[in-house]
Amino acid sequence: PICISILAGIIAAISMQLKDMRFILIAQITTNSLIAGSFFFLDGSSGMYISIIAVIQTIIMFVFNRKNIKPPIYLTIFFIILYYASTFIDYNTLLDVFPAVAATFFALAIAFDNPKCYRIFLAINPFLWIIYDFYALAYVNAFVHGFILVSAIIAIIKYDIIKQKQD
Repeated sequence: PICISILAGIIAAISMQLKDMRFILIAQITTNSLIAGSFFFLDGSSGMYISIIAVIQTIIMFVFNRKNIKPPIYLTIFFIILYYASTFIDYNTLLDVFPAVAATFFALAIAFDNPKCYRIFLAINPFLWIIYDFYALAYVNAFVHGFILVSAIIAIIKYDIIKQKQD
């Protein structure tokens, strides 16, 4: 599971640097598939469910993106509800909700056909996962999420701040 998590983190970090939403979505399908597998091996059903839902949502958003159709807002709301529902399957403490909150930012990130929105919402996502990772004593995952957060910050500075000033 550690190697799977690290590979997923590398792909997620690379996705922050991509400019085309289609490639970003493909990277997220791959990343969340790997994460679902990692949680399966760790017997983390809540994380696995969230990751599987993320794969399904991303595939649907990819189809909308390919057809140049804006997805309806109710679809994103539906997936957010699914994220919270899957979290409450194994709910023990308030911190167990952090993965669903992080997934909410993921749902919002891929709902927009704009890499800038994607980077901003997905910079919040790993920050929330880091808090949960320390709570769950998942230090490798905290490191991986930290790597993704740094990549998101670099991409925001590189593409959304510096490039915007140059234009």
